Amino acid sequence: MPTIVSIQSIRHGIGKSNLTANLAVSIARRGWRVGIIDTDPMAPGIHALFNLDERHVDAVLNYYLWGDVSLDQVEAELSPVLKVEQGEVVVMGGGIDLIPAQIKVKEVPDLLRHGYDITIISQAFLELMRRLNLDFLLIDLHPGITKEAILSLALANTVLLVLGLDQHELQAMAVLVDLARQLGVPKIFLIANQVLSGLDVDQVQRRLQAIYGENVVGVLPITAELMALGSSGIFCQQYPHHSLTQRIQAIAQQLITAAEHSSTRPN
Repeated sequence: MPTIVSIQSIRHGIGKSNLTANLAVSIARRGWRVGIIDTDPMAPGIHALFNLDERHVDAVLNYYLWGDVSLDQVEAELSPVLKVEQGEVVVMGGGIDLIPAQIKVKEVPDLLRHGYDITIISQAFLELMRRLNLDFLLIDLHPGITKEAILSLALANTVLLVLGLDQHELQAMAVLVDLARQLGVPKIFLIANQVLSGLDVDQVQRRLQAIYGENVVGVLPITAELMALGSSGIFCQQYPHHSLTQRIQAIAQQLITAAEHSSTRPN
């Protein structure tokens, strides 16, 4: 059963898309086929990290989900764009906009039961993964709680919640954790990103696990090399022996291990 990983944050600028791309490459290095969907219509960035022309990926997935093209056309358009050792990474255009709106967490169960037929999108994602022979599908979500984010989280086997250490962000992240729990996501992982290098990593990890009661799979420092690279490439490819690359690869391995030990998503 393919694994769907939804990757979410509270705000823009926390490095979520960059992390998503690097995780995809790290998983592919281990021989898996990975797809990425960028569903952030306000600030799509995955295509730039892979040096793709935005016109090549824009709205391709959208066209399929709403019936404007067939899966055969989508598959032809989305030939694997990056081969990494034994694995491959496929980048899929997103821009999926389901009218973002603030949703109260307590209203989520009713929204899913009565407001949307998530079966349609679920079947679309699963069929797309089957036709492209994907092992993992990483969904880079628009920050915050939106209808689109709720649907993607509801379909996920695993959710990665990416956060900084700002006090307001720490408080807001509790809402996303609660949302993932209410949706019954089997695996909830947290990653502290862009952490100042002088902080004690173990202490940060213990603090976050105490706050949220969920597994903190990584504490990633911001580095001069990452800042210099910006969005012009994949950090793990440019700096394969860097300590940050090793931390990202460790997170990728945890995702693989979780997938190998999990059953299919419960109905």
